[in-house]
Amino acid sequence: AAAGGGAPAPTFESHFAAAGCLGRLGRTAEAEAAYRAAIGAARDDKQGHDAHFNLGNLLRRADAYGGGAGARSRAAEAAAAFEAAVRLVPTSADAYYQLRRLRGVPHTVTCPADQPLVEVRPRGLADRTFSGLAAAVQSHPWLMRPNRLSESFAGTRGFVVRFNRRGLDARVRSHPQLQGLLPFVDAAALPAANVFVLNVLVVRPAAAASTDAPPPAPPQEGGGAWWEDAQLAVKRHLDITGAICSASHSYVAHQVDVLYVAVPAGMRGGRLLVWPPEPPGRPASVPPPAEIVAPAANIWVSFRGDAKHGVERCDLPSGGSDAVRVSLVLEQYVCPEAVLPLSQTFEIVGVRP
Repeated sequence: AAAGGGAPAPTFESHFAAAGCLGRLGRTAEAEAAYRAAIGAARDDKQGHDAHFNLGNLLRRADAYGGGAGARSRAAEAAAAFEAAVRLVPTSADAYYQLRRLRGVPHTVTCPADQPLVEVRPRGLADRTFSGLAAAVQSHPWLMRPNRLSESFAGTRGFVVRFNRRGLDARVRSHPQLQGLLPFVDAAALPAANVFVLNVLVVRPAAAASTDAPPPAPPQEGGGAWWEDAQLAVKRHLDITGAICSASHSYVAHQVDVLYVAVPAGMRGGRLLVWPPEPPGRPASVPPPAEIVAPAANIWVSFRGDAKHGVERCDLPSGGSDAVRVSLVLEQYVCPEAVLPLSQTFEIVGVRP
């Protein structure tokens, strides 16, 4: 208790926790006030960074204060919050990423025109190698953590590791929780790639109403846009999350590799949907995907990094198990040597090393 028997003074932790709760309840103005109070109560740069970063995320959402001109003015304040975050923690790749989004920094594409859209290897790894990797992934202590990637991955589980070539050799290879993933990283890594994002992605199938229910998103001509974001477990997106600590350099993945680790028996849906690269500008409507890949254990899929992609919803028959769809995703970036010093050497997103 405080001196004199009064209530203890609010701390950074109490303000920060309250802001998160208020934000989840949609009480945006109160959440903003709580984050600003947390900034004032921060005891070190890391706490100040976290409060500024979360405040920026709160303000950048287009619907934060009803949209329209108000939302645009809040976007400017969001940028200021992210700028404050990177001043406090200059290695905050996520804050730089949000700054680039708000400023409309164009993405550099490194995919050649003749790069295949999708390549599928039905037997990705040797059986013994795959069995060892699958066991390491499925028993991983971080497997069921909430996914820390973008809003496109809301509701999924897993974990994310970002590193460059130096971090791969100096940190990933010696990390006790990451060594089991190396067989896929070493098999998939392109010689020219020098920045990576490794994501263990868990999608939990929904329970179907009955065993006779149709798949959650059946491909059909003239049957409506079953591929729209509202129908997807992972929304349509582009991989641009390479950890570059710069407000002016944004890169699209050169190639993305996916290894399916576990697919529940009887699962319906859950397919990978891939669209061809699009010209600049937002299309009037989203066309159907050009490629659809049904998941199965040990299938290895590679696709162009400049191709938007998503994952359709999946379900299990009523009374099915609580098994989950698990994949290992490696985003590979080819960045110029001059930009490499700005890339993060090693980071486990949202997990203490």
